[in-house]
Amino acid sequence: NNVDLGYQNFWEYAITPRVGYQAWEDTSLYIEPQYMQRIYDANQDINGFNQSAREYQVLFGLTYDFADVTYLDIGIGVVHSTFADPAFAPTTGPTFNISGIWNATELLTFNARLLQSNLATTDFETKQVAANSFSLGADWEMRDNLYFNLTGSYIDAVYDWANQTQNGFTSPENRHDQTFTYSV
Repeated sequence: NNVDLGYQNFWEYAITPRVGYQAWEDTSLYIEPQYMQRIYDANQDINGFNQSAREYQVLFGLTYDFADVTYLDIGIGVVHSTFADPAFAPTTGPTFNISGIWNATELLTFNARLLQSNLATTDFETKQVAANSFSLGADWEMRDNLYFNLTGSYIDAVYDWANQTQNGFTSPENRHDQTFTYSV
């Protein structure tokens, strides 16, 4: 019986193809399905559950090219997660991805991204976790083939609590997990 008594490591595999069609001169429409699988090292966690999960997502969107230096990509859709352990109910929620790129000069590019997705959760008190994230970045070509990148991001994981826990107790707690990331 392979049981993990601490924090588990996991492997995550994803495939995200995109199919698009240029509908107008500067605008393309697309569909972007995604399949993701998360496999934990141990068959059971410390509580005796298998947290391995599969996630299916589909985005419908468009890309728009402003004067060859600014690009906008907008997609909305739905994401659905299922779990290996029957103790955890599947979750379904909305998702969106809005990103923009501005080539300020030939050597300097700015980018921004706003994203909402569903996080897999194996907490009995939680129906779903919506991850809202925002990031800003800049790329500067200092010399030929030498780039400098600066990126900052903020993620707010919002927990949507179930009306009752497995034991029948109500769960009025309002939880947000906030993460700030800076990279150079």
